[in-house]
Amino acid sequence: MTIALFVAPSVYGVQAQTTAQLSLTGPSTVRLGGYAQYEATVSGAATPVVWLVDRRTGGNSDLGLISTSGMYSPTATIEAGRRVTIAARTVSEPVSSARIRVTVLKPLPAPAAGVITQRTSANNYALTVQGSGFVSTSQLQSGGVNVATVLVSSTELQGKLSLPVGTSNVTAEVLNPNADQNTPATITLPVHVTAPSASLTALSCSVASVTGAGTSACLATLSFAAANGGLSLTLTSSNAAVIVPATILVPANAASAPFTATVSSVSSTQTATIIASAGGVSRSFALQLNASTPTLTTSLSSISFGNAAINTPVTQPLTLSATGTAPVTITSATLSGPAFTMSGATFPVTLSPGLAVTLAVQFNPASAGPATGTLSIQSTSSTNGMAMIGLSGTGTPHQVALNWNAPVSSAVPIASYNIYRATGGSSAYQLLKSSVGTQTAYVDQAVQTGVTYDYVVTSVDSIGKESGPSNEVIATIP
Repeated sequence: MTIALFVAPSVYGVQAQTTAQLSLTGPSTVRLGGYAQYEATVSGAATPVVWLVDRRTGGNSDLGLISTSGMYSPTATIEAGRRVTIAARTVSEPVSSARIRVTVLKPLPAPAAGVITQRTSANNYALTVQGSGFVSTSQLQSGGVNVATVLVSSTELQGKLSLPVGTSNVTAEVLNPNADQNTPATITLPVHVTAPSASLTALSCSVASVTGAGTSACLATLSFAAANGGLSLTLTSSNAAVIVPATILVPANAASAPFTATVSSVSSTQTATIIASAGGVSRSFALQLNASTPTLTTSLSSISFGNAAINTPVTQPLTLSATGTAPVTITSATLSGPAFTMSGATFPVTLSPGLAVTLAVQFNPASAGPATGTLSIQSTSSTNGMAMIGLSGTGTPHQVALNWNAPVSSAVPIASYNIYRATGGSSAYQLLKSSVGTQTAYVDQAVQTGVTYDYVVTSVDSIGKESGPSNEVIATIP
């Protein structure tokens, strides 16, 4: 085993050297835009030192600069509430150092003067405060309530507030965030009441677009109520199709006045500008004028009545509608074809947009066979001024359809049925059809208009035996 021995050198007879103690004095806060003086002493005596800000000798443009005499000024861009370290170390050997933690604060606001003036109404006022130490986040208050604040400069703040009528003095307060400010800085300012004259601020109309002829309700509005005697406004229109009064009067103590713009029909889309003027101030409103178009629409382009029995009328409706942007006049409606008639309206008739009239078109054939006709509708419609509605139908002879129930009490199967017919209430029945088989229906097509027929049916069984007649049914042909 090997053991190494280390022997410390002897210090006998050597004088120990003591390090001088460095101390710093100065404020723990510094305000933006201000200065803070720091002093360095070594064992109670001043000595040359090197000054540092956050370990940077002499500081820099981000933190602020400190002079060789210990005067520190924070840069204007440093964030309020930021903490920096102010330090010093001795130049001579051995080195000694000390430091102080410093908080950067916003400047304290110092209001010195100001004024409160009436703006545009009885309780609407402008607040102006002059002084020093104002920053972008400075907050104006009145009675502890925040006021909308605008920084004009580091020496002026402006705001707006509402005050009760008769207020003569107001205490304005200023607060700077991150300024270690316990209470707001206050100043009492006089209220200056003025009587500004009313001015024209707006011109509006109830509609911005008019089709055809019509009116638009318009309103001229002032900044506040007119004084005694009222305020006279001049009105003009850039388009001859829109007529407005030459002048209107906003009465005393009123803040607006209505008027009516009268619009005439135009043939193409146009724009009219209405202008109101008073006291060198003008306001305008653009009104679009749309061309009016009369249009007639028919619910059907043709009418087919299908098959109709002779002398039996069949009716179909035809609706005529005003679908344009202007009234349309139907001057006449003419029918051709002897089997067709029409009712429901008297012409001429004028329909406003959105309205309609319904015609009842009737087909009543007097004889068998196809029939055609035309309904001609003449109107002021911008399209299809003469509408032609084709009519068609077929007259068919009258017929009597018979049906019956098979007997259920016959012991012998039914072989066929006999159909008997009498004319005009006569009891002289004639065999109309025999041997129709076992079917229980029959159609009599040999009938004449205006004649009454009586029918009975008998059954014939498989051994040729005929039953008695059924109950009598009567049919009258129209």
